[in-house]
Amino acid sequence: APIRHLGIFLSTDPAAGHAKSFAGLLHGVRETAALWRQHHLSWLGRAYVAEQVLASKVTYHATFVPPEASMWARITHVISAFVAGSGVDGDGAGGGGISHPAQHVCSLPWEEGGVALVDPSIQAECLQAKVAARLLQPGSHPWKVLMQHRLHRALPSLGPAVLVSGMHVTLHQLRDRRLLGYVRGFQRTQPHRLVLPDALSAPQVLNERLCYNRQVLAGGQPLQPRHFPALAEAGTWTVQQLAALVHPQQPLPPPLQLVWDCLPADWRATALQPWQPEWELCAVAGLVRQVESGKLYSVCAANGGMEEAPDAALPLGALWVPCCVGFKHLPRQRQGGGGAASDSGSDSGSDSDSDSGAQESRRVPLLVGPWELVQVDPNAWGWGKKDLLAFTVKSASVRRVQLRALRCLPGGRYQPKSGCRPKLWGPPPPPPGSPVPPTGLVVLETGWRHSYDTQPPGSGQRGVRRPAAEFEVGLLPCQAPGRRARLGVWERVSARHAAEPQPVPPSSATLVVLPDDTIDAAAPGDPDSAERCLWVEMRRADLPREQYIVLYRILHGSMYVGAFLHHISVIPRQQACCSHPACQGELETLSHAFTLCPAVAPAAAWVGRVIAAVAACPTPPPAPEVLLVGNGGGWVAPGDAHQVWLLLRGSFLHAVWQLRCRRSLTGQPFTALAVCAATVASVTSTLRRDWARVTQSLIGMSGMCPEWFRGRSPELALHAFRSRWAHRGVLCRVREGEGDAQPTIQLRFTLAHPCAPSPLASAPAVLPEPPPVQIGGPTA
Repeated sequence: APIRHLGIFLSTDPAAGHAKSFAGLLHGVRETAALWRQHHLSWLGRAYVAEQVLASKVTYHATFVPPEASMWARITHVISAFVAGSGVDGDGAGGGGISHPAQHVCSLPWEEGGVALVDPSIQAECLQAKVAARLLQPGSHPWKVLMQHRLHRALPSLGPAVLVSGMHVTLHQLRDRRLLGYVRGFQRTQPHRLVLPDALSAPQVLNERLCYNRQVLAGGQPLQPRHFPALAEAGTWTVQQLAALVHPQQPLPPPLQLVWDCLPADWRATALQPWQPEWELCAVAGLVRQVESGKLYSVCAANGGMEEAPDAALPLGALWVPCCVGFKHLPRQRQGGGGAASDSGSDSGSDSDSDSGAQESRRVPLLVGPWELVQVDPNAWGWGKKDLLAFTVKSASVRRVQLRALRCLPGGRYQPKSGCRPKLWGPPPPPPGSPVPPTGLVVLETGWRHSYDTQPPGSGQRGVRRPAAEFEVGLLPCQAPGRRARLGVWERVSARHAAEPQPVPPSSATLVVLPDDTIDAAAPGDPDSAERCLWVEMRRADLPREQYIVLYRILHGSMYVGAFLHHISVIPRQQACCSHPACQGELETLSHAFTLCPAVAPAAAWVGRVIAAVAACPTPPPAPEVLLVGNGGGWVAPGDAHQVWLLLRGSFLHAVWQLRCRRSLTGQPFTALAVCAATVASVTSTLRRDWARVTQSLIGMSGMCPEWFRGRSPELALHAFRSRWAHRGVLCRVREGEGDAQPTIQLRFTLAHPCAPSPLASAPAVLPEPPPVQIGGPTA
């Protein structure tokens, strides 16, 4: 029977022990998800629980021993189904356990169009990659010696250099599942050369490997030991070992000469020339010397740290050998505590690494080791602008998510740092003189309508299967199916996968095109792009979570309207139309649900008149893009009213969606007056919340923990509140207090201000306008 050690079952049959370990973890994740489903959480709230509770139950064990791909899929399906939810919650999520937008979009950082949704498999692989990165970094530890020995024994031609090579490692080659997880986790981050091949120094060239090197090609492919057995016979695996066999009077054997000819011409010339080292090491004294300046540094054997030692005593006859030295950037200690708080107090920091703090860092030299023992130079390889010494699990996870988004989002819809382009925006603008393409909203709704029209009425099929496999997840037993008919997602996925032909593995003669190791696979785009500015603006707007979710899903074209649910085959054809009596079977698209429906259209026009009064600008045209995208029909919100327009849109769209979901489930109708009343209540509530941040200290209130606000400030400056809300006194009016008195605010936004919506014939009479609300004291 297997024994349990640190949560892992150990047995003579490793596969059986691992299967038993993760079967128990899967059961634990299901039980925890069922427990948290009893709490009323928004979509973002469930995403936070998935990261901090569910994924953390798996990543520790998966870091030690990775599970099978099928087990990973089952665990991911459970977590994704929990995040997606079922039925209709407070945020209007009604996808029957289907998560939209897709996971490769939601996993992106906030400022790139995602919500930083956790992916447990990527997180676990990046934790494994950390072990491989530590192997290449300075420091002498027993586990490094053992791991290097295992890699050299399994792959004599590469050893630890397999981490940056173009070789696809298999379990048959390493014969160690845990070691394979470390290697694959590091390789999937796709490190690239930071120093171009023709700019390598002499020791870097001599340290290059001959096999699986994408700069040493034979017939367009890297050299492989099975094609060149002479390398194994001579024990020649590096450029330095091969150059040592080159003599002017004695030619190389033909097989080795062929390998020598495959080297770049610059490398051959550099390998045969004498060179002067930049750094030298005296292992007996534990000192490192910079050759040019003569400075001496003492070395810490544990981590390779170097400190200047000008008074160090040199032993007689000390032997100096060339060594490799790297530099690690460490943050400086800030003076006066944490940085200044922003005006808004929002958590708008980037989830990925930023270069803005480069001036606040200091370079610390680290001894990598003698050049004859260095397997991979950490200064020559890295990611983006950071070398191997700057590896962190967080930055590696972000890079993995970015690489996946580049594969899954076609047509240039995503670029790292630039952000993900919203579906409602459509393709990038064409060059001058070209015809203007239709907007993304038009293209999206045209596809939905085509899917609706291609299915004849009364047919037995509920929908045409669309290629949306990345959306599909299994339902949890704790999730109710809802009151509308749902299709069996898991059964349909299994049947389709069984019908698909299995891929044929490539033969040994097939040429495999490897990526260039000098090109960054996740090269950043324009950091000032319109896409990134949009997501950063939404993040900094301090929107309530439910409003942020609605705006986010609308921009990505994944709101659960009837046309979209029918397009992905969740509901049948007869349920894809609007349920309003006056719509007469009109397909429920985004435009119809939020702007064109008779129960919404007067309220949409009223919101247009409100923003015209707030910003003193022309009334926006009655185009769906104005409310759904933020601009359209030649109308753009003025610069000083961008944020208040975003808050008004978020309140209005969320009110429409809440009332629409209630009508869909209970049959209770609503009118434009109800939409306007819900919008006014939401805006007023947000005004009160922001005013409390101006006049009160939330950290000092009873029941508040200061640790909740670590790294940010909940306070809001008065000038920031004015620029956000107090535009021409339409929504509110702020009066300065006399003497030491606090400022006061008068709320002016009501149903009849600036003008009442046009009631329908069946609508109740307009309620009388309530008197202005005063907060913080009387006003003149």
